[in-house]
Amino acid sequence: AGEKCLLEGWLRTRLSRSGVRPCIVRLANPYGPGQRSDVGQGIVAIALQALRSGRALPLRGTGSAIRDFIHVDDVTEGLWQIVTMPNPPALLNLGGGEGYRIDAILRRLERLTGQRLRIRELTEDHSEIRSSVLDIGLARSALGFSPRIGIDQGLRRLVDAEWGVFDRIGHDSR
Repeated sequence: AGEKCLLEGWLRTRLSRSGVRPCIVRLANPYGPGQRSDVGQGIVAIALQALRSGRALPLRGTGSAIRDFIHVDDVTEGLWQIVTMPNPPALLNLGGGEGYRIDAILRRLERLTGQRLRIRELTEDHSEIRSSVLDIGLARSALGFSPRIGIDQGLRRLVDAEWGVFDRIGHDSR
C-alpha cells in the first residue's frame, strides 16, 4: 500500500508540472472472463483454474480475509464514465462496495461448478490487510456509478463463460 501511495504522489506531482490533471482510479478485486490465473493475483481466476485442473489451491490462512470484488464489465463502465466526463475527481474508487470472505467466494465457485476445491494452506501473512472494502461514495455521486453486476450474478456469468453451462458437473444451479 505504501508503494502505491508513493507512486500516486509521484504521478500527481509529475503530471501537474505538465498541466495534466490525473484521475487515479483504485480498483477493488476485478474478476471476469479471460482473467489470467498464472500471474499470482486474482483469487477468483486462480480458484477456477484449481477447480478445473484438480490441483490444490494455495491459500494463505483460513480464507477469512474480506475483499471487495468488481466484475470486469462494471470496471469497463466505470472507466468509460471517467474518461468521458469533462473534469473527473483526482481520485476515485471503483468496487462493488461490499466485502466478502474469501472462503465464501470459494464455496460459491464450488456450487456453481459442481466441483470440490482442494486447499493447500499456506502460512498466514500477518502483515496482510484483513479487510479491504472500497468506499465508492464519490464514484456514485460524481459519476452516478453503481455496480450493476452483483457477486452471485458475476460469478455465475464467469463460470458460464469459462466452463460452459453444459460442461459443469452437477446440475445447473440457476
